[in-house]
Amino acid sequence: MYTLASSFEIPGITPQQAVHWWLSMDNETYTRWHHDHHAWQWQCSGKDKAESGDVVRFHETIDRFDLKIKAKLSKLDPSGFLKFDVIGAPASFSFRYEEKDAGTLVTYEAAMGFKSFPGRLLDMFIKKMYPPDEYGPAITGHVKEEHQLIKHQVS
Repeated sequence: MYTLASSFEIPGITPQQAVHWWLSMDNETYTRWHHDHHAWQWQCSGKDKAESGDVVRFHETIDRFDLKIKAKLSKLDPSGFLKFDVIGAPASFSFRYEEKDAGTLVTYEAAMGFKSFPGRLLDMFIKKMYPPDEYGPAITGHVKEEHQLIKHQVS
């Protein structure tokens, strides 16, 4: 199992605003948010905002990695936490938002890999093919850059 983690601050918004912004995300907002974003689609059965259990498909480019992901919003606390489980892969990512000074402290975490012994052997093989040092800084840097841009879209 491999975990990426990063924390940083976004001034001028509350944790509740950040979570509401995510849950109200649509394709136009997503593609306008960051130049590396290509598509976003909640599968929410007609509701005006996402809820725990809903599924999202999104497409973005991070560094040289073209990511097309389908994920389930598995945990949600409207006061400041979202966790997504990637469908079809042993991976998840989460965002924790906590009030700090005149803004919000963001803690991002992504976990990838298997917990079983055979799975851990496969993880070792994958790490040799795709060393975390090559993609870890690109992903955490991208997430920080994205969050610096959220404050311009949150109302």
